[in-house]
Amino acid sequence: MKRREFISGALGATAGLAVAGRCASAESLASEEIGGSPVVFLTPDSNEYAEATRVPNSRIVAKPAVIARCFNEEGVAEAVCYANEFGLPVAIKSGGHGFEGFCLNDGGFVIEVSRMKRRELDSENVFTAGAGIRLREVYDFLLPKRRLLPGGSCATVGLSGLALGGGYGFFARRFGLTCDHLLSVRLVDGAGKIHDSRDAPELLWACRGGGNGHFGVVTEMRFRTHELPPEFAAYRFHAHKTTPEQSAELIEKWFEVIQRLPNEAFSALVINAHSVFTLVAAHGDRKDEALIETITKLNEFMPEADEVSVLPTAKALTHYYSEKDPPYWKNTSGGFFKEYAELRSVIPEILETLANSPGVLFQINTMGGEIASGESSAFPHRDMNFLGEVQSYWDKPSQAAQRVEAVEKIRDLISGAGINRHYANYVDKAYKDWPVAYYGEENYKRLQKLKMQLDPANRFRHPQSVRAES
Repeated sequence: MKRREFISGALGATAGLAVAGRCASAESLASEEIGGSPVVFLTPDSNEYAEATRVPNSRIVAKPAVIARCFNEEGVAEAVCYANEFGLPVAIKSGGHGFEGFCLNDGGFVIEVSRMKRRELDSENVFTAGAGIRLREVYDFLLPKRRLLPGGSCATVGLSGLALGGGYGFFARRFGLTCDHLLSVRLVDGAGKIHDSRDAPELLWACRGGGNGHFGVVTEMRFRTHELPPEFAAYRFHAHKTTPEQSAELIEKWFEVIQRLPNEAFSALVINAHSVFTLVAAHGDRKDEALIETITKLNEFMPEADEVSVLPTAKALTHYYSEKDPPYWKNTSGGFFKEYAELRSVIPEILETLANSPGVLFQINTMGGEIASGESSAFPHRDMNFLGEVQSYWDKPSQAAQRVEAVEKIRDLISGAGINRHYANYVDKAYKDWPVAYYGEENYKRLQKLKMQLDPANRFRHPQSVRAES
């Protein structure tokens, strides 16, 4: 069976849609057989369809009409040709960790790049990665070579999604965001045409923090890397069985103390129903005066402290990989903000909500440092010092309603405090003014112009994708 016949049969009535602008190569591609191809088309009747539609969050379920499993750039271009021919909206799936499942759709076309796992490090320590590589695979390849690409800590997240939306973690304050290390990308646009950002600087600007699923399919990325810091020290502090009033006092003190944190360190504050936890992860000079002062002050007001853990960096990172994805979860952005004063008015109600919602937590991460002076990019929140995230994970479907309601209540409290700056990788369908929240007004207009150049027919789209200028 020819490919066009296969897809037409799979789409059924959908195949009768008006044909969109066809790629120049579509005729020759359509005459090839399905086997031995740079792309395999999966439909609901295919053996691998269920696995291809699975994402690391059982709360998200979707049924695309066709999934194009691509193995190289040629396969991606071919897949785009067919999506155009049948007039279908296209979503892009790599790691599948997006908070709202925008990597899938119902009744549309999904281009899956998770098999594109190229990994190379050249003599100038530039790392080239395929679009389907995951963070664990990045670290497994680079860390033994004593090189580091600053990223997050979730081992199964896709590098492309992480980098295109920004990418922060333990090393961002010292080296900058993941997207700041992006040197070039290759992308297949809405017409199936291949672009290299070395010939299109505006494309590189957009791919540094402008999100994903907007303009086309990124097939390859090149990053600069750093020498791996030799040691990683983890300082952990706890307060258990706290009342909301006690938690509020600890939170405010953390904000006061953490202002002196050196760039070679990161801190996270985690609050749940009846406890407060903070981590300081340091990968520079442990005799640094500012680090010693920060740790000393945390010891003064946090009731419990673990003995500092100092490990080789490569080994330490494995402790944070979180490789087992929970069955169900609902996470959302807790907003970017500069100081505690922006949160103060809603902290009491947030803490009361947490106290009545076991299994829900509010995490605040330190930004700042080199993030503030990063590369020219679409990432608009460089002057912010903190990033919040509201999280909940559960095992049984019956727990969903209560958990989701609590997460959404905290999200809305934060928005009610006037914090409407959000991380493009922490999407939430509830954000009505998402273009400004994720990208800023001027950046979004610039992204729209690029959308008009690369995908004027809006082939690549999801509920919060960049819209072409009207």
